[in-house]
Amino acid sequence: MAGVIVLSDLEFATNTDILQGTRLQTVPAGGFLTFEMSANVSTDENNTNVSIQMPNGDTPLNDVRIPSVNPSLVGVIDDRQKLMITLPIAQGGHTVFSSTGTGTPASPPPALPPCLGPKPIGPHKCRWLKKQ
Repeated sequence: MAGVIVLSDLEFATNTDILQGTRLQTVPAGGFLTFEMSANVSTDENNTNVSIQMPNGDTPLNDVRIPSVNPSLVGVIDDRQKLMITLPIAQGGHTVFSSTGTGTPASPPPALPPCLGPKPIGPHKCRWLKKQ
């Protein structure tokens, strides 16, 4: 059984292809992608929207605003407040995951524990599970 690949990072600016250059740039085997996202701020003036385009061209998320977290939990993805989506994925495909920031970027939160994986992605986690 293959393990789970977990990538995480904080994005402070627009990024057109968050998975580019990561272990999930090309999916190593069929399975599922789970995206968990939250933002420090989500107001009309300051917010982040995300889009996901699958290898076949489908766009299950298209310019969707990420909800904000409890201000006392900066940098933490709170299960009660996150945006989460799980999508089936075939081996070898490239999923384009992009974020667009509006307004003034927030300052970085306090230091977090080191991330897993060679290059982290967005203020979200991306998990890949191999089909069993």
